[in-house]
Amino acid sequence: MVQQPQRDPCHAGTCVPAIKGDVLDAQGNPVDRYLVTIKINSSAFGVQYCPVGDESKMLQPGQFKFESADGRVFGDYTLTVVANDRTTPLSQDYQLSMTAITKANQWGIVFRHK
Repeated sequence: MVQQPQRDPCHAGTCVPAIKGDVLDAQGNPVDRYLVTIKINSSAFGVQYCPVGDESKMLQPGQFKFESADGRVFGDYTLTVVANDRTTPLSQDYQLSMTAITKANQWGIVFRHK
């Protein structure tokens, strides 16, 4: 699992706040959407799932994105890559704490199989 800075072209008030990232194989290629799903667990939203490359969200292969239409993204989250059965974990848990939306804490989350 690797975390890297990611530039966000959005400006305050013009974008839906989101938690997003990528799932890559050992060679750095996007993981097929039929293989894995991202599980997000938060006290505010409970447990949600997002297939990587979810076509309904117009995501590219390997990408995941959780949006908050009402702007509530602050809080503590646990993200895990799971098999599409939604029960088999394929990664360690990743803890994410969102305290404010600033350019300094806009990150892309990358799960990479080693």
